[in-house]
Parts: sequence; C-alpha cells; structure tokens
Amino acid sequence: MKAAKEKEANEPAKPVEEEPAKPAEKQKLKKLLKLKKKRMLRLLNCRKSR
Repeated sequence: MKAAKEKEANEPAKPVEEEPAKPAEKQKLKKLLKLKKKRMLRLLNCRKSR
C-alpha cells in the first residue's frame, strides 16, 4: 500500500484543463455566446416594454 501511494505522489499531477480548443471552435463558441447575449437582451427588452 505504502509503495503505491509514494508512486502516485512522485508522478506529476496531470492538469485537469480541457484540451485546447482549435481556433475555429473558439470562434464558433464566441459567436454562439454573442447570439445568446443578443437573445437574452431581446427577451429582457420585450419584458420591460410590457
């Protein structure tokens, strides 16, 4: 048991980050976020006007 724990401690911790997204994917995500924001603003404006 002790040897196994030591072995784990010696191994460098792997970062839990997601794989770096490809630039094309990043742009897609940004566009989606912008669309979502626009929709949310539109909904809020509709509610305010009522």
